[in-house]
Amino acid sequence: MPTITVRGVSDALYSRLSEQADQNRRSISQEAALLLERALEAGPGQGWDLADRVRERMARYGIFPDSTLEVAGDRRR
Repeated sequence: MPTITVRGVSDALYSRLSEQADQNRRSISQEAALLLERALEAGPGQGWDLADRVRERMARYGIFPDSTLEVAGDRRR
C-alpha cells in the first residue's frame, strides 16, 4: 500500500485530527486517510451545492441589510 507524508501541519490541526481519531478509535493515519477519501469522493462541486442550499434556506428570511458601512464605522472608533 502506498504511503504519503504531509509536512507543515499546524499543531492545532494535528491536535484536532488526533482527538477525532481517538473518538473514532482509529490511528491518526487511518483517520487522515478516511477524511481524504471522503473529501475526494464528495467531488469538487459539493461545497458549492451546500452553499446554494444554505442560500436558498436563508432566502425565506428575506434580504439582510448590508452592514459593511456600520462595521467600518465601528472599526474607526
